[in-house]
Amino acid sequence: DSNDNKASFSQWNDQVEISGPGVGVKSTVPITTANPSGYATWSGTSMATPHVAGVAALVWSHHPECTNNHIREALIQSATDLGSTGCDDEFGFGIVDAQAAHAYLENNPCHAGDFLGNKSDHAFGGCAQDPDYTSPPTPAPTPFPCPTGETAVKLEILTDYWGYETSWRVLDAAGSDV
Repeated sequence: DSNDNKASFSQWNDQVEISGPGVGVKSTVPITTANPSGYATWSGTSMATPHVAGVAALVWSHHPECTNNHIREALIQSATDLGSTGCDDEFGFGIVDAQAAHAYLENNPCHAGDFLGNKSDHAFGGCAQDPDYTSPPTPAPTPFPCPTGETAVKLEILTDYWGYETSWRVLDAAGSDV
């Protein structure tokens, strides 16, 4: 929150690696008669998560020569430590700091292939996270051939309580709306 305390509604466990602001964060929302500005102040992980991702993207845009592991390490090394000293289950390594991450990479420039660290074939979350881990690419799904003449499809989507914030389109093989 604005006093650097963990919000009362915050999720925390040993998987937390880095934190972002999640209380009273300005966000874009659909423009409506009730909200013609398209902005509102919201709280929650739905605010903190994109903030951290946005900081990563901003820092990477200034340091395109870096790998995802370099950016991740910069975010971890430059985070403002909150809670218990060092990495902890409530804040991870701390709250993300865009300017400090940029400065970290200015002082510790990266070059392709120079990231030192332990290569691993697995990932952990939180303080035990291996910053050198790169997830393998997700394989493309195997196409499912429909029996001749059959066109029925059942699509079931399970959302959280905020499903109205998301929209879906179902397309045929040619990319046309179904």
